[in-house]
Formats: sequence, structure tokens, C-alpha cells
Amino acid sequence: MKRRIIIVVLGVLMVSACGRKAVPERNEDAVAEAVNSIYGHVMACYAENKDSSETFDQRYLTEDYRHVIDSVKAFDMQDSTGGVGFWDYDHWIMAQDWGKPTFTLDTVMDSGDGEKYWAKVTIHNLGVETEVFLLMMKEEGEWKIGEMLNYDWLLPSEIDMMYWYLRGE
Repeated sequence: MKRRIIIVVLGVLMVSACGRKAVPERNEDAVAEAVNSIYGHVMACYAENKDSSETFDQRYLTEDYRHVIDSVKAFDMQDSTGGVGFWDYDHWIMAQDWGKPTFTLDTVMDSGDGEKYWAKVTIHNLGVETEVFLLMMKEEGEWKIGEMLNYDWLLPSEIDMMYWYLRGE
């Protein structure tokens, strides 16, 4: 009798467990570590005038984000007006010029699905503090940046601005 009760209880537990969705893993600490690593490397390189925005893009941005950036660069190369083009600033520091920039990681928050996270950093550069939101997502097992939003701008995001630019808006 005891054996039947145990079997029934185990069966009920297995059936109820199979019907339940798995709770997504909370990754705030891993995302914070990734952001600190990324921006620590980027800011150290800017302070020493090493590497470039393109190097950081290749290493730290998602493939989709890089694809949009590459499309804008190709568009600018074909533009015959000789203007500045889209890139009149460096998106890693959200400015044109820099001294020895630093950053502060302010917060990391789940986007709601347990797979994407927003990290807010403050970039300290030439006496100016710029708040930037980074959409962090896993790609090839690493946390990468899928979007940058400059909190100070009225426009919603860098990717949106690039799409508007490509459409001539």
C-alpha cells in the first residue's frame, strides 16, 4: 500500500512539473559583470588612445546591431554629397571628443523575459555625465550589447536613428 501511494505521489509531482513553465534564470549579476568588463576595457583603451570604436563594435555588439551599423557605413560610403554622414559622434562615449573617460554601472534590470536585460551606465567624460541604457542579450554564450539608448537624447534609440537615417527621415 505504501508503495502505491509513493508511486501515485511521484506520478502527480512529475505530471504537475511537466505542465509548469521553467522559471527563467535571473542573470543580473552575470550581466553586471559583463557590462563592467566591456566598459572597463573600452574606457581603459580610450584613456590610452588604443583600439577603436570598430574594434569594440566587433567584440561587444550583437550581430544584428553590427549589421545595421555596417549598412549605415556602406550607405555613407556611397553618398556623393561628401557630408559627415551618420557617425558624427562615438557611441561608446556618446560624444565626439574625450579625455580619460570613465563609467559607472548604475543598475541592471530584467526586461521582463529573463533573457534580455537593461543596464544603465553613466559615462563621465570631459566634465559631462551621460546616462546610457544598454540592452544586454546573450549571443554565442556571451552577454553582448543589442542596443544603446542615450538617455539625454529625445530620439528613442541608436538603431531607430540609423533606420531613420537610411530612409532619409
